[in-house]
Amino acid sequence: MIPGIEAAVVLKAIAWRDRRLRTEKDGVDLSNLFAVLAQHGADDLGGWRLTETELTASRRDAALHLHQLADTWEVRPPKARVDARALVSRIRSFVTRPTDPGSEHPPSAHSAP
Repeated sequence: MIPGIEAAVVLKAIAWRDRRLRTEKDGVDLSNLFAVLAQHGADDLGGWRLTETELTASRRDAALHLHQLADTWEVRPPKARVDARALVSRIRSFVTRPTDPGSEHPPSAHSAP
């Protein structure tokens, strides 16, 4: 069985965060996954729950990591051949920002376009 796009994004986001030197390759992979999501829509790709208001467990962890990546790349885009602006925009559109204790960012739910 092939995992849905959400499972792939969650796994890649956690891998990006857990790697010692957060590789740009993981960011490129995430960019490609979000491009597929934007082009085909969640319904055709196994569903998408990362826009839910109350994320828990792995989805919450992945959402925190994805917004951390977006915050970082918004200020300092990577040298990798990737459209960092598109990835940042897609993360902001497709992923709820969970409340993170100690974070200055308020929670917000985004609706997928």
